[in-house]
Amino acid sequence: MRQLTGILQRLLLIYFLLMTTYAFAFTMTKVEWFPFIPWKVLRYHYGMMAPYQGYSTTNADLLAEGKKSDDTWEEIDLAPYYPMHRGSAIMYRRLRSFYPESKELHQKKYEELAALLKKHEGGRGRAYEAVRLTWIEWPTSIEGFTAMKKESEMKKYFITEVTK
Repeated sequence: MRQLTGILQRLLLIYFLLMTTYAFAFTMTKVEWFPFIPWKVLRYHYGMMAPYQGYSTTNADLLAEGKKSDDTWEEIDLAPYYPMHRGSAIMYRRLRSFYPESKELHQKKYEELAALLKKHEGGRGRAYEAVRLTWIEWPTSIEGFTAMKKESEMKKYFITEVTK
């Protein structure tokens, strides 16, 4: 029995080391080297690679604003359009899948997003004269994601404005 326990412990250790190495390779290359390993298994080990997936000293998000009839701008809540975890939602808001194609396509997709927001917000009783999108960044804080999200701390990068 003792010998069997030792064998099982070594097999478990070998499995863990191999899968962790594989997850690290996947993290660095985004290539599934062994397609026969189920995604659920890879995802578990891939999750442990979070420290190697990138780090930034800034937080960022997409700011959508609607222009009201009195020429003031109000923030549009994007949460209903991205009903997922905040980190995933922000990644989707980056529209990264279009960026590698071309900067022009990436810009066009943001324009389409702004037009869709204008249309959908109008359907929700908030008819805006225009919708603008701005990428905002602010410093990270140990106090939380939005602790330093203050006008004085933000950098803003205008993306687009639609009136149609």
